[in-house]
Amino acid sequence: MKFTPLNARERKYTFTQDVDTQLKSGCIGHLRADLNGGFFSSWDDHIRDHKTDEFKEKFQLFVDELRHGCMADREALVHFLYSNIYDAVDDRSGYERWYYRVDDGEYSYMLRLVPTKGDYNMYCYCYVKDMLDKSLEG
Repeated sequence: MKFTPLNARERKYTFTQDVDTQLKSGCIGHLRADLNGGFFSSWDDHIRDHKTDEFKEKFQLFVDELRHGCMADREALVHFLYSNIYDAVDDRSGYERWYYRVDDGEYSYMLRLVPTKGDYNMYCYCYVKDMLDKSLEG
């Protein structure tokens, strides 16, 4: 799994966008997770037409890999992030955040990672890769 840092323009895709942008970029939905004491997560649908069985299977494998790796718990996340300290962004919120993209065949996962205790530590926005790439070009 390759984590590619996001540039400033790409980072907006780690937040909920207006419906038109969601449609154009192929936003399937997003998962948010809190790693304080376990991996507690919730899913929000965006464009359900893209939430196919194939996507669900691939995304579950991706999440399982995270849960057994860099997001096994908050300490594992902190270790991963501070090993990549040069990728950190201070977006004037007072928090350091890390923004990454992981491509998985025809899907892309745009991650916003926050190591702060008491906050959600991961937001993962899921996209149809080709649609996201077209949206980023325009």
